[in-house]
Amino acid sequence: MRSLLNLLATGEGCDLVIICEGQFFFVHRAVVATHSPVLKSETAFSQFLGGEAYTLENVSPDAFRRILAFLYRGSISDHPRLFKTENNGILGTTPIELAKRFPNVNNFLATIGGGPGSVSKGDSTSTNLGSVTTEQKWAVLTSKQRLLNKPHDNSPCSSPTEVMAETEVYTAARMLQVVGLQDVALSKIMAWVEKELLKEAPLSEDLRLAADYMLRRERALVTPFLSLCTRYMPAVEQDATLVSLLTSLDPNTWQLLCSMRTQWTTENDQLKQDLLQQERRTRFLEASIKLNQSQEALFADELTSQIDKLGESLKASQENHKFAEAKIEGLNKNIQSQQNENLQLKAAKLGAKDANQPKPEPNSKVNEELRATNQKLRADLSSLRASQARLRDELENEKQLYQKLCTQYNESKSAIDRFRTAVNRNSSCNNCKRRWNIDIEHMGYNEIGIMCNGCWEMVWY
Repeated sequence: MRSLLNLLATGEGCDLVIICEGQFFFVHRAVVATHSPVLKSETAFSQFLGGEAYTLENVSPDAFRRILAFLYRGSISDHPRLFKTENNGILGTTPIELAKRFPNVNNFLATIGGGPGSVSKGDSTSTNLGSVTTEQKWAVLTSKQRLLNKPHDNSPCSSPTEVMAETEVYTAARMLQVVGLQDVALSKIMAWVEKELLKEAPLSEDLRLAADYMLRRERALVTPFLSLCTRYMPAVEQDATLVSLLTSLDPNTWQLLCSMRTQWTTENDQLKQDLLQQERRTRFLEASIKLNQSQEALFADELTSQIDKLGESLKASQENHKFAEAKIEGLNKNIQSQQNENLQLKAAKLGAKDANQPKPEPNSKVNEELRATNQKLRADLSSLRASQARLRDELENEKQLYQKLCTQYNESKSAIDRFRTAVNRNSSCNNCKRRWNIDIEHMGYNEIGIMCNGCWEMVWY
């Protein structure tokens, strides 16, 4: 692959000569016509020197060199049939080849000269015009053509001189309708301007000089320059020279920017005050949430302690219940044993009656005591069961109370969150559409409300 810039510097395959303020540039119609509709139409109908050349006016040679460096970007196939020269393109197109390719230009060069003065060869030497041959003139032109080997520089401008030169490039690109180069030149200029504006007041003398030159030279730069100044209005407004320049170039836009600046400042101050109020409200709500969280933690700890105590009481009552049941079972066994003894006594009594023996006395006193003890134990068991049921009910009530308090806390937290969202996001009253001028109210601490002091609209959360 061959770079297009190499073809420009060597002159290989060139088919057009563009003359700019007396300087000759050997170019390719296909390249310049692709990027510039103006050059495409103008060169297509040029009759100068039999259509071999075109005279470009109102563009400096230095600016046109930069334009050519931008146009000849990229690369092209180096197929030998595309660009064939007598010296195989090793050193570029020779003066003899150019003279054969452009015979009318050659005749034109032959007519130039004979007067006093000198012509530069491009190597810091010069030759008197009266003694320069046509071949030497072609040699000078090709040596200058080889100097067009520097690629286009896209880096931002670094000095007022570069800004002025880039302004010439921007003007030429706009005239020739080279849109891509126009955008690049604008970005390079504005990058330097923004760097100077970042230094803030007082602005440098370089910025004043560069702005005066480029804005008076190219009025199309006024709008992007003003657009950039809007971001640094405090520094620009303090520079009387720059303000006078912008007022003279576009007074309506400058006055509009100043009025908008005043309005923005007022709105910015108001927004800052609103932000401070919102921050105060946020801190108040955060403190309230932290207080609620601490109270919730204390309540949860206390409730957990009560539940633990009730659990221990229930466990003790269950152990007492087991002990009472075991005691009742022992009493039942004693009663059963006593009943068996009574039966035996009755059997003995019947046997004694039959044998005319005296009756044994029944052990009625022991039976009464056993019955009384049994009834007392049953009463104790019933009391224990009732106490256990009461403890279970109390534990269930405590659990329900805990769940209810948790639900109330979640509802309060949700209400506070929605309240914060409403205050932070909605900066105006939904009813009168004015900025919030509010009072914060509550209803038994179950609901939180905001009231607009303008229309007395009350919203509860």
